[in-house]
Amino acid sequence: MWGVFYFNPEDKRITPPKRIPSIGFTINFANPKSVLFMIGAILFFAFILFSIIKKNL
Repeated sequence: MWGVFYFNPEDKRITPPKRIPSIGFTINFANPKSVLFMIGAILFFAFILFSIIKKNL
């Protein structure tokens, strides 16, 4: 979608390298495992954020 998401069904990698590797990585959203990886990462960071907020109350 307008170059924002990497979607290539022929590429089986979950995190293919970027053109400029020093700026991070990208996720291939055509791979079902990568979607699960992204959901897991979001849940992990949400859990950490929730733990920090709960601790400070």
